[in-house]
Amino acid sequence: MFSLENRVAVVTGAASGVGLAIVRRFIAAGAQVAMFDRSDASTIAEQIGGTFHLVDVADDASVGAACDAVAELHGRIDVMVNNAGVFNTATIESSSDDDWTRQYRINTLGPLHGIKHAARHMPAGGSIINTSSVAALMGFPGYGGYSTSKSGVVALTKVAALEYGSRGIRVNCICPGSVETPMLASQDNAADEIGLVTVASATGRIVTPEEVAALVHFLASNECGSITGAVIPIEGGLTSGFTPALAEAAIVSSQRIE
Repeated sequence: MFSLENRVAVVTGAASGVGLAIVRRFIAAGAQVAMFDRSDASTIAEQIGGTFHLVDVADDASVGAACDAVAELHGRIDVMVNNAGVFNTATIESSSDDDWTRQYRINTLGPLHGIKHAARHMPAGGSIINTSSVAALMGFPGYGGYSTSKSGVVALTKVAALEYGSRGIRVNCICPGSVETPMLASQDNAADEIGLVTVASATGRIVTPEEVAALVHFLASNECGSITGAVIPIEGGLTSGFTPALAEAAIVSSQRIE
């Protein structure tokens, strides 16, 4: 396991799902971890050895104050994981400005706030990892607001990598596919999404939070010091092309039409 001994890390969206898996892995690797979330995770933090800060990532001042508190306690921030996100489905025709604005504020502005406030306390060798989505790399009907907000994270990552590179700070982005989390389970279309991934991905299954955490752990470590500005899919090969299962389903469907 790549050591994070004596590293100070912040993880947003840390109360459950991918965020909590990242926190657990970081702590196991020796990091001191601050958990940011708008849901109270103080009990979990106490149980696993982290610290908790009630934070709304859409609020610039809230993120800034929490990052200042972490730096005051530990003297710096070495790793920032901008993981918090929300999801909503609606076709372009049925979507509202409020739906899109909410996703933009949390999914896009959230990482912006995390980058700029964590970087103020980050020495050379620091690492920032942003969570985007496979939905930023390919289109899905009904995912307009989500895809657009997550595409912004990809662009933000590339710009930030260039702006902070001279300070020795790396900025990378991961693009998970469907992940086995409470957020996925709460979606109205969860069964449809899982079914699609089963036939459309090379692995034939959704991703686990622990698999995403492993990738984030690598990007946080000093062993990949030349990786920055990268956009890394972790989606079981969903973007690789047409799987045999998907091709077979398409053929069967076309035969029915005939």
